[in-house]
Amino acid sequence: MLPAHAGGLHVRRHMERPPPPDTGTAFGHASEVEVERHFSLRKHHRVIISQDCAGRYRVHCDRWDTSDWEIVSYAGWRSEDRLATMTDTLENARKLASEHLSGVEKSERAYDI
Repeated sequence: MLPAHAGGLHVRRHMERPPPPDTGTAFGHASEVEVERHFSLRKHHRVIISQDCAGRYRVHCDRWDTSDWEIVSYAGWRSEDRLATMTDTLENARKLASEHLSGVEKSERAYDI
């Protein structure tokens, strides 16, 4: 929500750069518990492995999104996948997380060239 200013909405433009990725943000799924959290080298992508009440593991892939920074001064984690990948073991969840981050890190390195 934008701050009210003089009876209307006021949008502030920030000249500051967006903040770095927030690596401490809590996992926000009520029916799941965070088991592990992994980040790409630059920390602009993260993978959270969670476990639901039935014992299934889920792999959530997020990216640090600053696309709204100049307009509404918002930066935050945005899901890369609408649904998390589900698996039956922590080992499989770790493999999926590693595969995702490996692909992301290749892209990050290619971007540096």
